[in-house]
Amino acid sequence: MIKKYIYYLLLACLCLSFCSCEKDEDFLHINNETFSVGQSKLKFWLEYLCSAECEGRKSGTRGNEMARNFIISELENMSYIPTVQKAVDKRNKDYYNIIVNIDNNSDKTIIIGAHYDGAVESSKHPAANDNASGVASLLLLADLLVNTNDDLIYDYQLVFFDGEETQDSGVSFNGSRFFVSTLKKSPLFYLNIDMIGNAEMLHRIETTSDYLANCIREIGKKHKKLNLEIDNKIVKYSQDFVPFDAVNIPVFTWKNPLKSNQGKFNHTQEDKMKHLSLDKMEIITLMNFELITFPFEQAIYKNNIEVDN
Repeated sequence: MIKKYIYYLLLACLCLSFCSCEKDEDFLHINNETFSVGQSKLKFWLEYLCSAECEGRKSGTRGNEMARNFIISELENMSYIPTVQKAVDKRNKDYYNIIVNIDNNSDKTIIIGAHYDGAVESSKHPAANDNASGVASLLLLADLLVNTNDDLIYDYQLVFFDGEETQDSGVSFNGSRFFVSTLKKSPLFYLNIDMIGNAEMLHRIETTSDYLANCIREIGKKHKKLNLEIDNKIVKYSQDFVPFDAVNIPVFTWKNPLKSNQGKFNHTQEDKMKHLSLDKMEIITLMNFELITFPFEQAIYKNNIEVDN
């Protein structure tokens, strides 16, 4: 335990020392007035995931494997025991999901996921917002959960999905699709973290649960710095929540706002860290933490609303 705290103290000091000397092409959007230990952790994780060593993190590549090993190592540093689930698509291509189970002796489980694969195999496509931002946020969420002093009333599964970006005759989400096929019981809901890092302090939430929409509105009142666009239906049928929704599991996902160009750099060489805001990523992570530890007073169910494809 002491070693873990020393590790994060050194990490924070290292990141703070880099704060004022970033290369122009790689700098992160940092608010020096609010820069925190949590943001220093996000920065450290992002810098590795977006490094040339990870080569864009495309499924089936060495860079993807390097990213996977890094995520596992960071989870182990937090005292978790992550497992790797080999997922197979219909062409017998392999993907590797990373799973952390947090057992609090509850009969209700919440699943939180973020995909770590990128769309292009290239050191020039760092895939920073899509989806190193979500992976770093999920790592920070794992850190918050393991260090909380509160009694947690739900069980959790944290899943770093592979194969979100792959396409096979129009079918994607191969890691999450396989994962859902192995579920023995339905979770309370699925929370999807994807592309949350853009520096604009506006973000969109879509959920298939009216109740979850109301809960996040209450949570959002404490985080007024972030302007929320909330919709209690799925407007565009995409991302790793698709397999969960297909089996009627309520979903909650972070997305680019409808009338915004926040996603314009996705799948391009310009999806770089310089377009990300650590401040925004930390706020969204804290909101996610509050949501998954929220004392829900009624059942969470999927609305009877048609999904627009």
